Amino acid sequence: MSAGAADPKRKTGMAGNRRRPWISRGSPFVEPIDFAEFFLQQGIRSQLGGPDESRFPRQAPRGVPPSVPLREGLLNSCKEDAMFYIDHVDRENADGIMKVIYDIFPKQIPGPLLVKSISPELAETTLQSLKIGALGKIIPSAVSAAIRFVMAVRMHADYCIKFNGDGLSTIGFTQEDLDKLGKDVACGKFSDRENALIKFAIESVQAPATVDEKAFNAIKELGWTDQEILAATSDAADALSGLTLFQVFKRKES
Repeated sequence: MSAGAADPKRKTGMAGNRRRPWISRGSPFVEPIDFAEFFLQQGIRSQLGGPDESRFPRQAPRGVPPSVPLREGLLNSCKEDAMFYIDHVDRENADGIMKVIYDIFPKQIPGPLLVKSISPELAETTLQSLKIGALGKIIPSAVSAAIRFVMAVRMHADYCIKFNGDGLSTIGFTQEDLDKLGKDVACGKFSDRENALIKFAIESVQAPATVDEKAFNAIKELGWTDQEILAATSDAADALSGLTLFQVFKRKES
């Protein structure tokens, strides 16, 4: 096959869509990982607490024995099939690029990825946003996860609350911590500076008109850079967008 020829075996995951390699197998965004384990392996504890790893000791979610795979049992009521009014690609029927994406999440597929699965281009954009946040390249990974968790709480998206809450529970967040974070947009696991950034990101995307020069300077004075403020606010905006689609098309109980 010539270098520019299309691979006839490559599929998108939905019949009728164009066959094109949206993500190559060598992309850093398609490494097959379990995000619960990923949170541990990437060392969110050290990203937040520096060399003192005792701040976030490793532990399984409360009530789940360590021998039980994370999220199994916690999320058995969150089924991936028959969730939406619109068509979507479930795990069993995924192929091509959607199978590559789904394989990254062996325990539970994030809700926004499911609802966008009939459009692999949109799913890829969401995947990249999730991976950037999980890698903690700009802001601490736990701060990114907390922003997405609080947005899910505010949108009453139980499926997504459990996904993000489980990620935080793997680094030591108790149910009490999560309840406080969801209610107060702050908890003792974070420093005052981190709590302020989380609150700014959440409230700014829900009420953009409230962000004036005084509000922006207040968060800057805490030592956050423009890039970090943008990253946190982008996490909140991406979460709001994905959660809105999830809630719009999710099947409601009659």
